[in-house]
Amino acid sequence: MLLKKIFGVVQFLARQGLPLRGDGSYELDGNFNQLIKLLSKEDANLATWTKKKTDKYTSKDVQNEVLRVTGQRVLRDIVSDIRSSVFTIMVDEATDISTTEQVVFVLCWVDDKLDVHEDFVGLYSTASLTADSLVAIIQDVLLRLNLSIERCRGQCYDGAAVMKGQRNGVATQISCLERQSVREVKIVKDAVDTTFELSKLLKYSANRKAEFLRLKEELAPNDPGFRTLCPTRWTVRSKSLSSVRQNNSVLQQSLSTFADFAKHDMETSARVNGIRSQMEKFSFLFGVMLGESVLGMAENLSCVLQSKKISAADGQAAAELTLDTMLKHRTDSAFTKFWNKVVKHSETVDVDEPALPRERRLPARFDLSGAGESYVLLTVKEHYRIIYYAAFDRVISSIENRFDQPGYKVYCSLENLLLNAISGKDFEADIQKVIEVYGNDFDQDLLRIQLDILQIPFPS
Repeated sequence: MLLKKIFGVVQFLARQGLPLRGDGSYELDGNFNQLIKLLSKEDANLATWTKKKTDKYTSKDVQNEVLRVTGQRVLRDIVSDIRSSVFTIMVDEATDISTTEQVVFVLCWVDDKLDVHEDFVGLYSTASLTADSLVAIIQDVLLRLNLSIERCRGQCYDGAAVMKGQRNGVATQISCLERQSVREVKIVKDAVDTTFELSKLLKYSANRKAEFLRLKEELAPNDPGFRTLCPTRWTVRSKSLSSVRQNNSVLQQSLSTFADFAKHDMETSARVNGIRSQMEKFSFLFGVMLGESVLGMAENLSCVLQSKKISAADGQAAAELTLDTMLKHRTDSAFTKFWNKVVKHSETVDVDEPALPRERRLPARFDLSGAGESYVLLTVKEHYRIIYYAAFDRVISSIENRFDQPGYKVYCSLENLLLNAISGKDFEADIQKVIEVYGNDFDQDLLRIQLDILQIPFPS
């Protein structure tokens, strides 16, 4: 009974997400020891037991072992239910506070009552986030859980190239195992990276943040404040870039003050001077305003797609509307308007004049004359026009690829099948598309009967 109580305390703290132990000399004040003391007041036997010098089964090793065994039992219970169903793999990578790369593994599945479950399986450390490493982790986890890849009917990852790469990406490699199953625009990347460094300067120093707020109140009291940049989600960065544009002069003045603060701190001084150098370039301002424009459109689409009530058809329509909007901005007249806007704004802040990059020699494989002459673009405006088009092309291509995936088309077919069945329309063409994908996963005749029944509780 005493061991059962001790193990119960460990399980209770784990269930509540509370730490068991303190740190170093404060370990006796940890939740586990204090809870044991509380229970000892009502149980004389437990109080006597905890006064023993050895064999109390309260050490950190015992606690960790109880947690490990309990976690395995919970995982076995979860997996036992999943084995009778098909499932979807959901994987993402993250870096913890100790800078250790970890892979988050979740399984999504539907039970016999058609209730959807998303069960967290575990965190797995990895020394590399290459596609091959992530695929190996996925295969290893499924093997340990005794789940067959043949039961996998979907994959859910973020938009990173390592995940969605058409040749060697994680999704492609997993699909090969079972067949059913803006960062490249440098000028925008540099603007985002510099904004992130600005965010860290202000976020992790109360003195620097206070100085920025003081200068803002003095120089631009009516402008919006600086918005910290999210380091993991590209589509929500437009507001942060917008705040950099609106607070450009205040930020530059703040950096001058920060440099004085950091005279005796070489690392911080180097960071401040590096950010100042970037913000004084016209290319930085252009990248900020271009990122604000392009990512703003992408963010609007992202918000629409995250709505709980949106259908696949509605999502497709929202994507097409966003693409149409972007294509309207991808014209010479739209660029000229944007260029004039950037140049006009550059006159109000402390940035250098727009200039061409340094001359570069034509690569030998393209130099038919053999003269080795250098080449340059015709004008500064032409140079930035190419960058402008490249940014929109990247985002347009990403959206088109995301909505042209086979899995999304299957999802649309399933949605059309249900909607047509509910409304009493002919769904034979839709059901054939679904059968082509899922084959013998279900009884086709029984499915048709159930679809006919749907018309009764959902009359048109």
